[in-house]
Amino acid sequence: MVLIEDLLQLDAILVPLHARSLRHALECLLDKVAENYPIEKEHALELLVEREKLGSTAIGNGVALPHTLIEDIEGAVGCFARLAKPIDFDAPDDRAVDLLFLLLADKAGGAQHARTISHISRIMSRRDVQNEIRRAKNRNDIHEVFKNIESGASAQD
Repeated sequence: MVLIEDLLQLDAILVPLHARSLRHALECLLDKVAENYPIEKEHALELLVEREKLGSTAIGNGVALPHTLIEDIEGAVGCFARLAKPIDFDAPDDRAVDLLFLLLADKAGGAQHARTISHISRIMSRRDVQNEIRRAKNRNDIHEVFKNIESGASAQD
């Protein structure tokens, strides 16, 4: 299993992200990924937008997990944002999204991608994790939340 801390470098946590729309949020996340990975941003953006048209990647309670398979990277990479102001993501609970976890994975690793998304979804579906991330003062605190959850530590108070 791929751990979040292996996918998500500290500098790939954007807090707060001032995004005007779903597309703008995705563009900002991809800009951050492109700082460290040779991705074709426009192609990745179109793949993510097409994925959202198939069905929202929002999982409820203000959380979305946009993801796609691309050829530009090996393995998988993540980028996380806590938005300054929630945006519409066509969520199943009609709640605007303020927590975004982007996952880009190698096209060759489709089965691993599905397991990784499932793992991230289980963690991000937890109210205690959501609450800790929303209370976090900075990216270091958010990174620590993910590390603690995956190491089996209980939620911080």
